[in-house]
Amino acid sequence: MFKKQKKKERSLFFVLGNIPKDYNNDQYIVSSLSAFYDSDIDPEIDDLESDPYDKHELLTQSLKSVKYYNYLSEKIGEKLNSKYDLKLSNRFWSIFLNSWLISLIQICLEREKRILRIIDKYKDQEISVVISNKKKWEFIDSLDFLNNGILNPYFNEWLNSRILEGQIPSKWNVTYKEINNSLKKNIIKHNKIKIVLKKIINFLAPRCSSIYGFTIFDRLFFSGLLALKTKISIIKPKELVKEDINWSFDFIDNVVNKLDFDYFNKLKKIKIKNNNSGKLKLISADDLFYDSDKIIDSAQRIESGEYLIGTQHGGHTYGSAKITGFLNTVEINKCLQFFTWGWIKFEDKSTILKELPSPYLTKFKNKHTQRNDKIILVGTKMNLFFRRFESAPQSKQWFDYRETKTTLISKIHDIDYLYKDFHYRPYFNEKGSLKDISFFKKKFPNLSFIKGNLHKEIFNCKILILDHPGTTLNIALAGNIPILCFWNEDYFHFNHQASKKLNNLKKNNIFFSDIDELFLHLKKVNNDVSSWWNSNNVQTARIDWVNEFAKNSNNWRKKWIQQIKKIN
Repeated sequence: MFKKQKKKERSLFFVLGNIPKDYNNDQYIVSSLSAFYDSDIDPEIDDLESDPYDKHELLTQSLKSVKYYNYLSEKIGEKLNSKYDLKLSNRFWSIFLNSWLISLIQICLEREKRILRIIDKYKDQEISVVISNKKKWEFIDSLDFLNNGILNPYFNEWLNSRILEGQIPSKWNVTYKEINNSLKKNIIKHNKIKIVLKKIINFLAPRCSSIYGFTIFDRLFFSGLLALKTKISIIKPKELVKEDINWSFDFIDNVVNKLDFDYFNKLKKIKIKNNNSGKLKLISADDLFYDSDKIIDSAQRIESGEYLIGTQHGGHTYGSAKITGFLNTVEINKCLQFFTWGWIKFEDKSTILKELPSPYLTKFKNKHTQRNDKIILVGTKMNLFFRRFESAPQSKQWFDYRETKTTLISKIHDIDYLYKDFHYRPYFNEKGSLKDISFFKKKFPNLSFIKGNLHKEIFNCKILILDHPGTTLNIALAGNIPILCFWNEDYFHFNHQASKKLNNLKKNNIFFSDIDELFLHLKKVNNDVSSWWNSNNVQTARIDWVNEFAKNSNNWRKKWIQQIKKIN
């Protein structure tokens, strides 16, 4: 008798970067669906690791990262003070390190959680893994870090290697490789005439940045108003909560110290003006997020005793989102006051926030006039690479988001009188994203796409359909565009204040949790949208949202002037 041979088990591989060409679910382990970026392979979603956080954990981790940012920015500031022979305060460094450092902390917390789950699950099995060797990464600034770091598969492979390398289970088989980290810099070429005009305007309006909805006249006027305004009393800075993190790996030596930024060299030319203490500047997000020259200017102003007045420039993240740690750290908490589009009750009950009508949204006030029968569905970017803790889907959830959208389009596709008027507006920048245009072209070869000016299209359409909350939602409701909305509330998390307003939209068939119900309503109102949309209940629900999250007024300038005069 022959002995029955045991079936040889297939080797298992833990993929830290992009999946190989011979990928299959049985043999390869991935920690995140970002491994499928730019691949034509459709993963079996149910067989892959789940996303690491529920909405409560996302909030907890967001707050944790903010405390650590406050702690670490102070430590890095001390080193930079020593290196460049400076004596700048923590307030300067907290702005100067915007926004790459808080992004790095948050993505490392998320990557660490995923990798620790893989280690715990497979620690007793024989697994093969390829670790990329340690190298330094060079970035221009925060914008370059986003494009060539966070959204770069090679950087993520390197980052996963740094997290894993010191805690590899003994049964795992490890090999090493060199990784390509010679990044191609995305240098944006600007029109020389525009650059000159921009410099002239910045010179003429030094106390007012380019604000959403402002004309050149508005910039000049408000800059002049702030220049003439009496210096305000010195306000003691709010004490920041600082707290270290007990990482499972050496975050400082293995990651932070391996990153170099070109914009650090600008510290050699730092000049602090001491005669502007108590002056004010009106700013936009560009002054604090990604433009290194504007970030440095803002940091210098704060160091000299000036104060910043921030202004809202987007949708869901501002006001309706539950998770706001990134936004608070990078923008809102750097300002003496922050002008919102109507909301004031933040999760932390901040007194910084001031509700004012938006000059941007005022341009769209009641602007909708139906000139065609188009039904337009507008999508958003489906980020496969985790970028920050926010009230948006995690990587695996984006597949479900896209599948839900596919189901709705399929339903509309089966109804000729609806599909002939149906158009889809994809998100054209797919860097770091799940495929959008090519995916839906393959699914629906005769699908019509909106490629031109989105605002022009939606203000002339019959019905707008949104599958995500954001700026377009606020524009549509301010502009009185008939709109149907649907998204998973477990993916796009709303705070308590916004949830009540969303429920009001739901009661009046503006928002739907179920796409079957949305589809039935679309068929019902298609031939007479006006009767439904202009009914008293629907308009009351629309205006209720607008007053809270999309406030607008033809008298916005008067209200802004009044608020600025109150600051003392």
